[in-house]
Amino acid sequence: MPRRPLSHLLVLLLALAALAVMPSAPVAAAPATFTNPVREGAADPHITYANGSYYLVFTQGDHIGIVAAPTLAGLRTAPEHRVWADGDPYRCCNIWAPELHLLDGRWYLYYTADNGDIGQHHLFVLEGGANPLDPYTFRGELRATDHRPGIDASMLTLGGTRYLLWSAWEPDGQDLFIAALANPWTVSGNRVKLSVPTYAWERIEGLVNEGPEALQHNGRTFIVYSASQCKSADYALGMLSYTGGDPLNPGSWVKSAQPIFTRNDAAGVFGPGHNSFFTSPDGTQTWNLYHATGNPGGSCGGDRSARAQQVTWNADGTPNLGRPGPTGVAVEEPSSTGAGLPVDQLVSLQVTTPGFTDRYLRHRDGLGITSPVTDQLSRDDATFWVRRGLGDPGCYSLESKNIPGAYLRHSAYRIRLGGNDGSALFAADATFCSRTGLTGSDVSLQSKNFPDRFVRHANAEVWIGANGGAQPGDGPGSYAADVTWHISAALAP
Repeated sequence: MPRRPLSHLLVLLLALAALAVMPSAPVAAAPATFTNPVREGAADPHITYANGSYYLVFTQGDHIGIVAAPTLAGLRTAPEHRVWADGDPYRCCNIWAPELHLLDGRWYLYYTADNGDIGQHHLFVLEGGANPLDPYTFRGELRATDHRPGIDASMLTLGGTRYLLWSAWEPDGQDLFIAALANPWTVSGNRVKLSVPTYAWERIEGLVNEGPEALQHNGRTFIVYSASQCKSADYALGMLSYTGGDPLNPGSWVKSAQPIFTRNDAAGVFGPGHNSFFTSPDGTQTWNLYHATGNPGGSCGGDRSARAQQVTWNADGTPNLGRPGPTGVAVEEPSSTGAGLPVDQLVSLQVTTPGFTDRYLRHRDGLGITSPVTDQLSRDDATFWVRRGLGDPGCYSLESKNIPGAYLRHSAYRIRLGGNDGSALFAADATFCSRTGLTGSDVSLQSKNFPDRFVRHANAEVWIGANGGAQPGDGPGSYAADVTWHISAALAP
């Protein structure tokens, strides 16, 4: 065999060496998934997405609690934050169907309660703060001029005016009503009846229209509601479509002659209803969260669970809710485009706050700080391996490049560098879920076990901070920019 010239071998060896050190292409994280049910024992679920978290409330009877998690999958086991119970005998009992709404910069909880007689349910509202988990205070009862007992308070904003939607018992059945709101806790004027259960599918085991929920898309407005008795396997969703004009005029609404969401015997899903709608983290998708039971006879009890699936849109602009999907099947999480991190790749996290963009997140003496990178040591300290989350494979953990086995974690709200001790606490403290940056297309890193908190810098220190919270690192400053990071190529070779 003829020998290759030495110069050729040298070129080949150099080429192979170059390939060996050439950084590999980023490996995108696999789509995170969840399975239905999202939460067991969660009837009348209402969900909202804010500040990188889903906040879920549902009927619990004697109190109101909020469950928060950065992913739908996380809601299954997330701890409950108990925010309200009431000893007033007028509204002590049968606390049903809470809903969480952000109005004028404050969070409000709307709910129904009674004095122990379910025929004496009334509508009430609590006022919170700037964050969903801030303390709540009682604001009052929602009473129209021609008040009667009712349940299932919800909100609609249309033409710059806010309206209260709810259900009330009447001689002709359980009907849907609307009234204007003077402010989040005061009804203005009389109530107006929008819908009576007249179709056969609205009258199974009871004449019922309840649980009204507003849905708006591409300039269209709908009210989706629950029909028939909740204990029936045929509990289903119906729809009113707004046709223009005064929302307080019943003639401005047209009811669909058929239900839009019904039982799916083949999937073992019965009595799907009392839903709410939410948008994906990136705002591109609409999702339906509803309760259902696996009991073929139906149920109005604690075996109802919360389930989620995406809404699509028909050619005429109306929503298509599809059929209730089966349990235990992996479903891709709602879209959060632009928020993924490259798994098993080296990255650096650059500050995006104006005036400080020459700084990077780095570790020094075991603490997370931000600083310019001026030498090899600072570049090494500011370079991290992206790993699948130690506490949630749908999220991420950041391993130090120059101290293998050490990860960024939070402790007493400070970001620190610590060795992985294998504990569940360390795994949770060192896991962060990426979200589209609060100020743009970059990334915000949300604490896995404190979902109201994001990794932020404050005075060159790095914390998990909440907007306007009471802990160190929570100072308002330029919060949105301070929790937004640009994921750059690794600074260290």
